[in-house]
Order: sequence, then structure tokens, then C-alpha cells
Amino acid sequence: MSQTRIALISDLHGNALALKEVLARIANLGVDQIVCLGDVATLGPDPERVLELVHESNAICILGNHDEFMHGWSLTTHASQYQASLRESVLQVDYPFAAFLANAYA
Repeated sequence: MSQTRIALISDLHGNALALKEVLARIANLGVDQIVCLGDVATLGPDPERVLELVHESNAICILGNHDEFMHGWSLTTHASQYQASLRESVLQVDYPFAAFLANAYA
């Protein structure tokens, strides 16, 4: 009986440079499945690229609180102008955040 090797990633927060490094290390370990524990695209400098990288990795994704915000499920009147602007920007990329969330678990 062979064991499945699982890598857990989380709190990516739009940091594509760090995610690329982590994914390269994961690839060298012979991991069978990546599981993303959420908080994918907010706060960092390159949320669109992070979404693409997570999608390309075929990761199973669980929603984090930042992901819920990006999908509009927990948007409150106290959300900052930056967060609202980021949400609008990410939703307009070629690979929309909503498509990424299609395989996510809340």
C-alpha cells in the first residue's frame, strides 16, 4: 500500500514570488496533492498571478476569511477602500476568482 504525499499551503496573500519558490520545493519532494488552506489573493503585490499558480497546481482549496471577502460573502460596511478596489481588480482578470472558488470548500 503506497502512501499519498500531501503538501499544505496557506496564507499566500498575493505573494507570487514566495509561492513560486514553495511550489518548486513541493515539486522536488514528489508530492501527490497540494491542499491550500485559504487566504490566497489579498494583501500582496500579485494576486492575479497567485490565482493562476494555485489553479495550475491543481490544489484542493479551502476558503479562508480573505477568500470569502473576495467572493463577496463577508463584505462589510467597514471594508477598506483598498480591499474593495482589490476585489474589483481580481474579479476582472482573465481567470476570475469565482472560477477558482468553484473547487473550494467553505
